[in-house]
Amino acid sequence: MKHTLFIIISLLTTGTTMWAQNPTLNTFTVELKTEQGKDTTIQIHSINTNTFRFIGGEGMFYNPITGQNTHAGNQNLHGWIGEVDYNAAQIMALPSEDMAEFLESGLRFCISQKQGLAPSDSIIWGQSDNYRFNWKSINHLQDYVGYSIDIGTFDMQACQDENLCYTLAMPLDNKNPFFAELHNLKYMTTYYVRPYINLNGNLMYGEELSFTTPRTIEGALYNEQELTQGNYYDKDSKVVLNTNALCQLLPKETEITPVLKKGVIFDFGNFIANAPTIMERLKPMAYRTIDCTDGTLHVINDVPADIVSDFQNFFYGDIAFSPIGHINNEDKNGSSFLTRYVGDIQTVENCDASWNVPYNSYVDFPPANSSVNPSIAINIPKYLLPQTYDLYVVMVIPDMENDLRPYRFYTWMYEQTEDETNYRITTLINPTDGSKVFVSDSVRCDTVYLGNYTFSGTPQTIIQFTSNIRVRDRNIYNREMRIAQIRLVPIKEEE
Repeated sequence: MKHTLFIIISLLTTGTTMWAQNPTLNTFTVELKTEQGKDTTIQIHSINTNTFRFIGGEGMFYNPITGQNTHAGNQNLHGWIGEVDYNAAQIMALPSEDMAEFLESGLRFCISQKQGLAPSDSIIWGQSDNYRFNWKSINHLQDYVGYSIDIGTFDMQACQDENLCYTLAMPLDNKNPFFAELHNLKYMTTYYVRPYINLNGNLMYGEELSFTTPRTIEGALYNEQELTQGNYYDKDSKVVLNTNALCQLLPKETEITPVLKKGVIFDFGNFIANAPTIMERLKPMAYRTIDCTDGTLHVINDVPADIVSDFQNFFYGDIAFSPIGHINNEDKNGSSFLTRYVGDIQTVENCDASWNVPYNSYVDFPPANSSVNPSIAINIPKYLLPQTYDLYVVMVIPDMENDLRPYRFYTWMYEQTEDETNYRITTLINPTDGSKVFVSDSVRCDTVYLGNYTFSGTPQTIIQFTSNIRVRDRNIYNREMRIAQIRLVPIKEEE
């Protein structure tokens, strides 16, 4: 007779449930070794139930994921908690090698906000990402060759009733141990978890575990009541402007819509980028601090009048900026989906003052090779109100003695959609001839008027310049564009 090699400290049976008619007596036989090491069997009797609790020996358990020995209350069905965040956690479970062959309906978990867990009909079904983790690839898992771990993700949004116990299950016939990734957990809430398996028609439980979702800075920004309706957070100073402080930044008569509030948050970041000492000035004015696991938040409820005035001048005013530091999605090769076919981007500084180049610098965007037209995308570091602006770009020809070729290009505007998942793309029209093509003058520093454009009022906007030069025209126009400045000026309504 094959022994399952269970060593137990205690054996618990479920309480019996008496029915009014025809009670059924179930008998289960469990093979085990006694504390003295002798083989024996025990018969367990239970009325009207096919469930028993088996504590498979308290002691040290080898955790195959961490490679460490861990104390466990059940060595034959061991569960543990992985990474825990303010709204997410990982729970894992593993039956012993002897137990694995008895799995019938897969491994499941009970989870609740209260202790005393048992399976229930309130099932939260997980979804597999079709990723299987082969244990053969891990050196310290040689005892588990041939196993794999299914990754199941569970949306815990439905697990809101603190008095209910829920069952986590995968929708497929999964007989392997698995990781469970839990999402949308409650903030700063304690959960109790217990793995269990179907053992020959009966339930075998693992040890009851618990974890508490922590108060992290990110969690506080999304969950603390005064911050949930909008806030501005500066990660360097850990200063956060709450919803009331944000509303103070605009005139009192302004109707602050959700989109406009996003614009204020976006633009306050642009505003302090030019005045970094503002946050250090605000920090001592915090009316409340929030201690988090990864730092302390300093919450600002009131903003000084002079900062409000300066911000409003910035918010409602024009903007002029260099491309330096604002090239969209620039990677180590200086190219991206929007900035593409560009070679080694160079910043040229300390231009001759007589050139009248803004900032005495420009950015050189050479084509990646002689046969392509480069596209240059630049993030506009400013919230653009839902109104009309005049648009300008300043372009430089550095070698007037040897190369007077101007630039010929298209211009596109990319405006982020309200849900922040995509961009609306608009081709700018040259106001001088109604075409889509812009051509600079053959001068050292030329300001090209791009016409006017009415923005939709969403926070993120990108302007893109694409060289448009045919092969036969390369002696007439230059594909290597040099850009010094982009300027946007709001058109004021006539009184």
